[in-house]
Formats: sequence, structure tokens, C-alpha cells
Amino acid sequence: MSTTIEQHGETRTPGYEVIENLTETPVKYFSTSTPPMQDVGDAAVYYDEIFDAEGKVVGHTVGYAIVHERRESDGHLVVSYDETLRIEGGTLHATGTFDRNVLLDGGKGRLQLVGTSGRFLGRAGIREWWLTAPLPNETVALRMMLCG
Repeated sequence: MSTTIEQHGETRTPGYEVIENLTETPVKYFSTSTPPMQDVGDAAVYYDEIFDAEGKVVGHTVGYAIVHERRESDGHLVVSYDETLRIEGGTLHATGTFDRNVLLDGGKGRLQLVGTSGRFLGRAGIREWWLTAPLPNETVALRMMLCG
């Protein structure tokens, strides 16, 4: 027996969902520094397109990032992100702070994710991305894991 939840006129079935096999590529990018995101206080604003596995645009991301710390222990940059993602079915809000060097060294970036409209409303989870090739490539693989 399945249960449905109705919020603000939207009906959905609660549970766990993984949205994957997506890529994300910058379309517009503005940085306060050149090269971008290299020191404390540097910031960037961006608009990215999200593609499915067949290369079809299925959404976009609008966000900003700010370097707020260079850790003394290892010199790594700590960056805060705030993003809104619009994909088929609704919108999501992603926020968080992480060590940018982990991403540049082949690791994954992870942000908290909250659904703000449509089929995602009230759901929470993680937005995870990683480089698909070394920089200067700017395309990343994208996965979102949601509960609720």
C-alpha cells in the first residue's frame, strides 16, 4: 500500500529517489578574479545547463560561490555554494561548504539539497558532482539523492 502526500496542491509518493546519469556544463560564468576562485574573497556567479544521458537539456542551475577560507594546515580553499536547480518536475535549493581542492583532486563535491516546488517539494538530500575530465574541462557529472 502506498501513501501519498499532498502539499500546496502537489501530490507525490514519499520514498528514496536517485537522479543520476546527468551532466552539467556552464553557459554563463562571471568571476570577481582572474584566474577565478583562487583566493579568499573571490566569488563567482553562474548559469549551467543540465543534460540527461542522451544529451537533452533537462534543466539548469543558477548559483554563486564564495571562497571564504584558505586553510593554514594545507593551503586548500574552502568554498561556500548557494544554488537553485530547475529540472523536469520542479525546483531544488542546494547549499553547503566544502574543500574545493578535493574536487580538483578527483573527489566529489557535496551540497545539502531541499526540494522547493513540484515533485521535489519537501524532499531533502544531497547534490553530488565531480569533474568528468581534468580542468580546464568544466563539465561535471551530477547525481542527486532525495528522501521524503
